[in-house]
Amino acid sequence: MPTLRSLVRFVAAPAAAATLFMLVDESDAKAQVYVVRRVQQPESVGLNLGIDLEGASNVTPPQGSGYGNGGGGFKLRVGAEIRRPWLRFIPEGGFAYTHLFQTDPYGNNVGWNMERLFVGGRIGFGEVIVPIVYGHVGYGWRATNQDTSSSAPGIPGANGVSADIGIGIDFHLIRNFGFGFHAEYVTVQTAPAVPDWVAGGAHIDVRF
Repeated sequence: MPTLRSLVRFVAAPAAAATLFMLVDESDAKAQVYVVRRVQQPESVGLNLGIDLEGASNVTPPQGSGYGNGGGGFKLRVGAEIRRPWLRFIPEGGFAYTHLFQTDPYGNNVGWNMERLFVGGRIGFGEVIVPIVYGHVGYGWRATNQDTSSSAPGIPGANGVSADIGIGIDFHLIRNFGFGFHAEYVTVQTAPAVPDWVAGGAHIDVRF
């Protein structure tokens, strides 16, 4: 008849061996999970394409004009997204168009068509919900349909250095695709009546 000591040895030896096997297997599984996570979320660089749709409002309409009726426009952006854990940096360039509605004291539409070429960048912090800040400098053109020879205050077409700065928030719910909302301040140094406006809207970004 087996003694208590031999019974313990009979049970303990296989249990210890099974425990050791499980620990080794679990350690190997954790290592595999770690490797998989590193493969799925590597530090990388990719092409980023973006489009912004936005409404706008003139901050300082020219003196002697009637009133502003707001405006709207879009931006097309292309850049390289440099992705690091919890960090996204996108140096980029692009084209922007904004129409600012403006009415002179006689009720005539004297809207401004603002076009810009720009370079700059944006930086975001996070993985799924990503606050962003951005800024660009470039060159802008102002085209108007106002007759400067009339009795209404004349604002001629002109061009000059442009700049913008903005903030926003992105949502990356699908791999390599993001959407979000933004607000910005823009100025184009075209004299006289230097235009500056605030704009806000939605945007999407696709990464390749």
